[in-house]
Parts: sequence; C-alpha cells; structure tokens
Amino acid sequence: MDLLQIKTLLEDTFNKELSDGRKRHIVFWYDDEGEFREDIDTLELENARILKLSKNNYFFVKYQLEKADTESNYLIYAPFGKPSPREDYLLDVLKYSIEFSTDKATVIMRDLNITDDSLKSIFRKYIKFFNNKDRYRVFKGYEIDRYTEEVIDVTVLSALCKLPYPDFDEVLRVLLTEDDLKNSNYLEAVGKFGRLDVLWKLADKYYGYSDKEPSLEKLAIFMLVTNVAYSLRGELPDTWRKYISSKKADCVVFLSSFMNHSLYSADYDRLANTMEEKLKVRGYVDKWEVEDYIRCDTFKAFDEAIIEKLCEQLVSDIGEFEKYRDIIQERRTKHWY
Repeated sequence: MDLLQIKTLLEDTFNKELSDGRKRHIVFWYDDEGEFREDIDTLELENARILKLSKNNYFFVKYQLEKADTESNYLIYAPFGKPSPREDYLLDVLKYSIEFSTDKATVIMRDLNITDDSLKSIFRKYIKFFNNKDRYRVFKGYEIDRYTEEVIDVTVLSALCKLPYPDFDEVLRVLLTEDDLKNSNYLEAVGKFGRLDVLWKLADKYYGYSDKEPSLEKLAIFMLVTNVAYSLRGELPDTWRKYISSKKADCVVFLSSFMNHSLYSADYDRLANTMEEKLKVRGYVDKWEVEDYIRCDTFKAFDEAIIEKLCEQLVSDIGEFEKYRDIIQERRTKHWY
C-alpha cells in the first residue's frame, strides 16, 4: 500500500505552528481495524519519531514521552481502537496531544483523487484486494476517468483476471477459457480478494444468468444453450429449457464475439466441445431435420451431422445437388465450417 498520502497528511500536522504553550507535537493514531499494522514499519516521517503502542507497553511509551525524550515530535500508532478513558493509561498525554484518524479506504480514495464519499463503503469492501501492492498498482494503472460502484466492481474483477483494461465481457471470457471450470484459479482469486456476489450480479444484469448455486460450468451451458435457442427452428429438449436466458440477443452477441475472437477462438472450441458432450447434443441433433438447425453454429455436432447426411444422400445417389449447394453455402459463414 502506498503510504504517500498518509505521510503527507501526518507531516502537514507535525509542521503546523505550535499553540497553547506546546513545545512539540504528539499525535495519536488509533487504527481500529489494525489495517496499517504492517505498513507502519515502512513509514518514515521527516520531523517526527514513531512509537507503536501495544496493550502491554503503556508505561514504556509514557516514560519515553515524559522522561527519555521530551523534545521530539512523536506519532503514537495503536493497531486497535481507542480505549475508554477509564482504561486509557495515556489519557493525560492524549489530553494535550492531537488525534489522527483515517482508514485505507480514505487513503485509496485520496490517492485516486476520488471525492465522492458515497463510494467509501465500496472501497472498504475491497480492502483485501488493495492490501496487495501489485493488485493496487494494476487497479490504479487503468486510469479510470469516472468512478461509480459498478466501475469499481468491474475494475477489481479485471485486475484479478489480469486484463490489460477493465471490461466485464473480457472478465467472463477469461473465466470461461480456463481448462478446469470447477477449479478455476481466477474464480478462486475473485473469491479471496474480490466479491463473487458481484460477479454473479453482473452476469445476471447483462446476460440474465441467475442461479441459487452459480458456477462457471452452468454459466457456460446457459450461454451455449441460449445461443442454440436463438437460431434453432425446431423445439429444444425439455432438459435444456431452464438454461434459456431472457436476454437472448445479449448472449448471442457475447458468444459470437467469443467464438470469432482471434485470441479466444480455440478456447471457445474447447469449451463448446466439452459442453457438447455434457449436453449430449449429437443425440438430439440426429433426431432433427437439417432445416431445423441450418443456422445453428454453437456446437461442432451441427456441422458433423450435416456433412454425414450430405454424404449419405450422395452415396445413395439422391441427386438434390442444388439443395446440397444451398446448405453448404448457408454453412460457409458459420464458425465450424
């Protein structure tokens, strides 16, 4: 965590003109949650010394301030909440000193030049994310112009998925391209340092995916089946109906970009082939007429079935060559052609 903002604030405090007969500044900083417990060791102040207060060194601190060194400015840092007056053995010192208070959310917002205090609660929810210098550097490096709650959510997800820029569609594509959807490294990172509830909330908002027990595998099936439903002229299997999104067009656009993307096309093929087996797609395709799925290109099974049926008719000397040409022409622009 970059302590530059805290360093600046503290040094401004210590540089203030002395008043009320004071000969030096003593500043108490009670860090309720101990958020800066580790960071305090890296903090260096130009015009003050730092003492770390614990539950067992009150006498030492009091002796240091009132006997050993009565001239230096001091920052007294306590990685716990301010004690009650009855239990505060430094209360007399506190009475003629200054209190300094902040939290990491405040520091982060200052560093990012965010003045909207309503966003503080959102940043507090991501303290574990910002506790890592590399993650914070990536987040800050995105150079967001305008922060909102959703922008913060998507930026955190993008950083955890190691994206070059923040984008929710890219987050989903990265998550769906992992080799093992049940043991996703990126999803695990989101669970540890981000918010899984936000991921699924955004998936619902933009693609209609809502599930009491959401998973990447179910999301993949949801997207793929919705894509089939969009272009299939026949009836979907009953077991597939629960996977159809209310936002069909959005899912179709997402999958079209996914399957035709220069970086993700091979990953899409692997994902589609895996889910094709789970859904037993070929068993249903063999029961449909080619005309029913002539526009479907979600799974390889559609093209394989068409090729086999054309071959069967050619071998059987059924001379509907114009029809064959029309079918091939229709498939020419499809993903698995």
